[in-house]
Amino acid sequence: DVAHHAGVGVGTVYRRFAIDADGDGRRDVVESVPDLIASTANFFKRELTTRYLGSATGLAWALVHPLALLAVYYFVFTSIFRVAGFGGTSFLLFVAVALWPWLAAQEALQRATVSLANYAGLIRKVAFPHEFAVYASIAATLTLQFAGYLAVLVVVAAFGQPVHFQGLLIVAGAVILTLILLGKHLEEG
Repeated sequence: DVAHHAGVGVGTVYRRFAIDADGDGRRDVVESVPDLIASTANFFKRELTTRYLGSATGLAWALVHPLALLAVYYFVFTSIFRVAGFGGTSFLLFVAVALWPWLAAQEALQRATVSLANYAGLIRKVAFPHEFAVYASIAATLTLQFAGYLAVLVVVAAFGQPVHFQGLLIVAGAVILTLILLGKHLEEG
């Protein structure tokens, strides 16, 4: 394993998260792109399960939180500040569509900055590309934000606002492009 090459004993944490995806009998996240991608996916799964999905209330919170935030913003800006819609659309639709990409990017950046500190114990014990923890944290954040965004769009549509779900194809395209670029980066790195 790569940790032995670095002179570090392979700990149970490394064995739990590193994956031998290329079938060569080694968990080599430095030299093997398939092992790195599979191990990153494993970190991604860990991020999802430890952040919110570890309990039923955590999963509910991941979906209720964006709806509650939308309700608060809608109340404050339409009832207190008396803001009208923009360009003929309602303020509810404007907030739902414009705010969530910003919130997703903000949370992803915030979690990315502390992800290395969160994995400090593993990083000290095992040699592996540190960006692997950052990528997993960002991917988990964006996945949870996207689920919340879908919930918000469904509720907005239920309130009679015109929502065009075809725009979500742009998001899917962005995700695919990101994965391609990430794979290219890992291949070259």
